[in-house]
Amino acid sequence: TGVRLQRRHVSVTKLGIAINLQGKTIARNTSHTLLRKTDRSSDPDGLVDQLLLRWYAASAHFQTADSLFWSLRSEQTLEAPIVTKWLAKCATLTGWAAPAGEKWTGHSLRSGGASVCQAIDVPLFYIMSFGFWRSMEAVQRYLSALILPSDAAWLFFGWLRPCFSPTLVRWPPQQSPWWSSWPWWSSWCAWPWPWSWPKPPWWCLGSTRVIQRRFNVSVPRARVPEKASTLRDRSER
Repeated sequence: TGVRLQRRHVSVTKLGIAINLQGKTIARNTSHTLLRKTDRSSDPDGLVDQLLLRWYAASAHFQTADSLFWSLRSEQTLEAPIVTKWLAKCATLTGWAAPAGEKWTGHSLRSGGASVCQAIDVPLFYIMSFGFWRSMEAVQRYLSALILPSDAAWLFFGWLRPCFSPTLVRWPPQQSPWWSSWPWWSSWCAWPWPWSWPKPPWWCLGSTRVIQRRFNVSVPRARVPEKASTLRDRSER
């Protein structure tokens, strides 16, 4: 539910906000660190990061390492149903309400997050990994095809899409040879030497002798297939 998350489980780095292995309620061999990467392509203004960092800095004045991360100054314990109360209060303040015949609970945040990730084409493996679903049958119960892409979906979960391109760094850095600093080197390389010329096409093979005589280089000739009669006479001989 997230109410058991302690302050020592959360860390802020240059890459984003992370939750370490100790903050999980599953076995260590199946757990991994969760990192919410800072992604300016989906959140150009960094609104979600600013909101989380604001609470991280404000709660540092009254929380210790063992304090519950989402607790206020006067709260010592948090029960799981409090997430449902938080959701209902936020929905009232923002003017949202559950559709007719449905009820929003704290577990709806888990289903809603998985469904909007599917709507914006987040790979299913990523959804299962960050939601800790072990099988396809388990995650299918949380996915809804009726959820459509939205600006809020990109804002909160766009960073899960593997659309970034890594910057390759060559190490050690390639250095130019010592003779490249000579003043005649660049002009010598830029000179159109005969061996750097492209091979002539078939329609200008008649000028190959001129090139051979002037520059003393060999230019390959196009091989013309022989006639069938010539091949037959040669075989008879």
